[in-house]
Amino acid sequence: MIKKSVLSSTFAAVLFFVSAPAMADEYGMAGCGLGSMVITGSNGFEQIFVAYTNGSSGSQTSGITSGTSNCRDGAKKTANLFYEINKEALKRDVARGEGETIVSLAEILGCNDSAPLAVSLQKNFAQVFNTNETAPVFMDKVEPLIEANSALQCQAI
Repeated sequence: MIKKSVLSSTFAAVLFFVSAPAMADEYGMAGCGLGSMVITGSNGFEQIFVAYTNGSSGSQTSGITSGTSNCRDGAKKTANLFYEINKEALKRDVARGEGETIVSLAEILGCNDSAPLAVSLQKNFAQVFNTNETAPVFMDKVEPLIEANSALQCQAI
């Protein structure tokens, strides 16, 4: 069994280094993640292995959240989707200055602590929620707030 494990690890390492120079910024149907970095083909057969690699390594979920593993803008896209689904609850929580939706948004954006994000959003409520915003407009307003406040420490923006 040890030999099989060593061979599998060696094969994976060789596959990574052979594929690494050919890595593209885009990915196929299986999505971003470790698989899209290691296996660069876009036909159906290759995408099966990309999906398997992403699923078995868990890299796609963490990559989307953190914006790594070939998932550029992953956190922003996830935040946009989160906003669209939770818009009304997020508005209420921001108005109160606390709540689960703010905690979740902070996690998506890679913030170390949700409290400073809650304070910043509440303080700028009228600016952030001035009309029935779409998710990209909302994020375009939130992003400068995060960048201007070093206390927020959000890695995904």
